[in-house]
Amino acid sequence: MIRVLFVKSGKHEDPITKATEMEETRVAKAIEGHKLKFLGSTLPPIGESTRMSQFSGPNHVVLDARASTGLRGVDEHGFYLVVGLAPSAGALLIG
Repeated sequence: MIRVLFVKSGKHEDPITKATEMEETRVAKAIEGHKLKFLGSTLPPIGESTRMSQFSGPNHVVLDARASTGLRGVDEHGFYLVVGLAPSAGALLIG
């Protein structure tokens, strides 16, 4: 299982709007064709804050790969941004 996070842009006290556990095979299928960008061992702010960002929904899908994982593109433990995958598409996959 791997933790999938839906994250707001900018610096917030709690940027994660939703977190869910998914089987690695489902995650691999969901991120197919998307690049993974390593963010580090702690989740940094992603993108810029706006006046409305505290009221808006998530803009990013992030994988929490701090535990062991066999996903392609995950070379070290930490957080990975799924570049170009909208949270709305991710929510459909979780169902």
